[in-house]
Amino acid sequence: MMFVYAFGADKAKKMLGGFSAYTPTVANYFKNMNRYYSEPVPGDVIFFKNKTRIYHTGIVYAVDNALGVVRTIEGNTSSVSGVVENGGCVAMKSYSLNYNKIAGYGRSKYELIETEELDMTQYEELKAEIEVLRSTVDMLTGKMIYNYQDSNMPEWARPTVRKMLDKGILKGNENGELGLTDEMLRMFVMNDRAGLYDKAEV
Repeated sequence: MMFVYAFGADKAKKMLGGFSAYTPTVANYFKNMNRYYSEPVPGDVIFFKNKTRIYHTGIVYAVDNALGVVRTIEGNTSSVSGVVENGGCVAMKSYSLNYNKIAGYGRSKYELIETEELDMTQYEELKAEIEVLRSTVDMLTGKMIYNYQDSNMPEWARPTVRKMLDKGILKGNENGELGLTDEMLRMFVMNDRAGLYDKAEV
């Protein structure tokens, strides 16, 4: 629907290879166009699989190779970590690049978009639409807080948090809540990869 809204139905259909509400069929459209990949780039359609079939999808908006993370915007999901289908909201999420539920990535034919110069009115209208979409995503997702070392915490951060807890570097509040944000997790992981916590003692 997002592609139809942005580019019109005819062009969106050519870019995606076809329309379907059934995610395995959508993945096959990309495979039939030889545009199905194992490594993502921003703008790709990401497909997730369970034990029987592809069952959920989203859009890649960033790839963080330094952390080994792909970042997505997904509909009909929730803000908790991991794949959540039929969650009833839009959310920005992130996954390890080797997450075993990632089936692959479909690359739309963005080259079909014609380059056009926008007049100032069109430019301002487009800018306003982008701001509305950004505000909507911010409102729906908010900032994720990780209070416990559980399945809600990103898989890529858990070994570092476990090490910091074992060494006494990291402690929760009186209720045992850690209160960690994504930004804090990224900083801890980068420090850990630099070896800063290896010599720390309890």
